Amino acid sequence: MVGDLKGIRENKGNDNYDLKLGQWPYEKFIQLLSYKAEERGIKVVTVDESQTSQKCSSCDVVDPSNRVERGLFRCSNCGHTVNADVNGAVNILKKVTTLRGSNGSVAEPAVNLFAVRSGIRADGSEEGTFHTMEQLQTLRDQKRSPFL
Repeated sequence: MVGDLKGIRENKGNDNYDLKLGQWPYEKFIQLLSYKAEERGIKVVTVDESQTSQKCSSCDVVDPSNRVERGLFRCSNCGHTVNADVNGAVNILKKVTTLRGSNGSVAEPAVNLFAVRSGIRADGSEEGTFHTMEQLQTLRDQKRSPFL
């Protein structure tokens, strides 16, 4: 599968980037790729990529705010969190097949987690767990940890 690049030259953005894109021979690339793939029995299919970076690959809701950062996708509807490129690739895959690959889910970024000490081990090292800010608030409300 290859993204259908028709119309990409008309999209406006960074002038330097546009200049480089305008000089890239898309059609020639697709022709060469198709030729080489055909030699090996592989069919090249072009797929419309529109909204694949904004659409949740889990619940299919389209929302521009789902793209939290360049590499992170978090669905405003169901909370599905995944690498943004994986999310887009799964959406493209779903356009041409019913087969499903990895869901690409990512772990909660450690930068957003906070350590809660729960005690001292016999060897003197600390032990504890990591929690999100929301989980910490719940623990504080329930007063389940003497270290909060």
